[in-house]
Amino acid sequence: MVPGVDLGSSLRAALAPQQRVRVTGLLTSSTRGRPQLVEVPAAAGQQRHRIALIVRLASAGSMVDDARYVAATGQVAYGPEHHTGYQLPGPVGANGPCGAYVVIDTGNAYLPDDSALYAAVTTYVWECWQTARQEWTQRLGGTAAVEGLLFFHGPLPVAVALGWLTARDRLTLVHHDLRLARGTTTPSAAGP
Repeated sequence: MVPGVDLGSSLRAALAPQQRVRVTGLLTSSTRGRPQLVEVPAAAGQQRHRIALIVRLASAGSMVDDARYVAATGQVAYGPEHHTGYQLPGPVGANGPCGAYVVIDTGNAYLPDDSALYAAVTTYVWECWQTARQEWTQRLGGTAAVEGLLFFHGPLPVAVALGWLTARDRLTLVHHDLRLARGTTTPSAAGP
C-alpha cells in the first residue's frame, strides 16, 4: 500500500459514474470528458511512434505549456535564456518531436487530500493513456509499438500508483529539474 492509494486490481476497474463526474469536474474545461489526442505536425527527426502524456494535478504555472513545447519540438529550452527544466531520456539532441500529445489538467488547483479521489484520478489518467495509445496505434496503421513520455506534476500517491499501473507499458517519466528552469545550473551540471 502506498499512503493514499491501495495498489491493486481495483485501479484497473472502470470508474463508477459518480467517480467519473467527480474527477472530470476537477479538470479544466478544455480537458473535460476524455481529453483529445493532439497530433503534432510532421517534422524532421520526429518520433511518430511516441506520444506525450501531460498530467498537471497541482499548481505549476507553465508546466503544460512547457511540456507541450517539448513534445512538439523535441527541444528542452526555448533558447539559451529559458530552459523548461525537462530532461528527455537518452543522449542530448537524440529526441525529436513526439507524434502527438494528450493533456490532463486541473489548472493550478491542488487535489484534495482524499485517498478515494487519488485512486479515481489514477484510474482516469490510466484510462486516458490506454485510449490515447490505442488511438495513436490505429492512426499509425495498427502495427507501431507506441511509446509514451509522461510529463507529470501532482501528488506522490497518484504518481506511484500510475507507475504501478503502467509498469509494463512503454511510458517513461520525463525528469524535471527546477534548477534548470530557474537557471541556477546548466544541463551538464544537473546530471541524469
